[in-house]
Amino acid sequence: MDGSFDAIVVGLGAMGSVTLYQLARRGIHALGIEMFEPGHDQGSSHGFHRMIRMSSSQDDGYAPLAERAFDLWREAEDRAGSLLLRSPHHHHRSLGRGAARRARAADAGGTARQRLLSADAARVVVGRARGARFLLDVPEGSFYGMPAVGDVGVKIGLSAGEATTARTIRRTIDDAEIASLHDVLDRYLPGASGPEQRRISCICTYTVDRDFVIDRHPDHGSVLFGCGFSGRGYKFAPVVGEILADLAIGGRPSHDIAFLRAERFAKVTGVE
Repeated sequence: MDGSFDAIVVGLGAMGSVTLYQLARRGIHALGIEMFEPGHDQGSSHGFHRMIRMSSSQDDGYAPLAERAFDLWREAEDRAGSLLLRSPHHHHRSLGRGAARRARAADAGGTARQRLLSADAARVVVGRARGARFLLDVPEGSFYGMPAVGDVGVKIGLSAGEATTARTIRRTIDDAEIASLHDVLDRYLPGASGPEQRRISCICTYTVDRDFVIDRHPDHGSVLFGCGFSGRGYKFAPVVGEILADLAIGGRPSHDIAFLRAERFAKVTGVE
């Protein structure tokens, strides 16, 4: 690999893509590295709709982050020329992801090499249409899902799946698993089930307290990491990328992220 860079982003999922984009916007000569081909479905960023909301069940630090994320998603809408945030008051529309893909790091001067995924903060629609995320904790298991949006049908998945890694996850979904999801919908949400559109495996990285980790490496000050987004991180991607970019250039993030520092785990375990 030729050339030198002021910053390198390793992993161009939702968080990494936006971080690369934000660095490029700040005039930083940055490189993004991704192990899979653009548009892959091997991580946590693929899919067709997500839900974002301002409400919180506790007084934590996520509300200000969500508020900023809303602003940045709307900014991405303007750049993409496509509706990304949908409320129950919006009419259903086709997702039209092609228009959203125009909001790329390359637009701001970012660099992507072969097998590197272009930063694309708006690649997956964030939406809530005529409903909200549903959670089912029933004898058959714990399930999550979202309503149909445009030409994409109802989403349902098993929330307590197999413990795995990104390299060992089982990517196949058999007919029996699909049948069980149909049965759950028919039993608990009559009318929600319909013809199968697609099968997608989902992978999430959870921390023990279900909070994110955004911090600087204790032994290597030039290394930052953002991880452990615990199944709810995607909608925060714009603000997480902004925070990581600010930290990378030595700035102070505009939000209090002390509650996301890795040192909190040392306090629990007693390990320094």
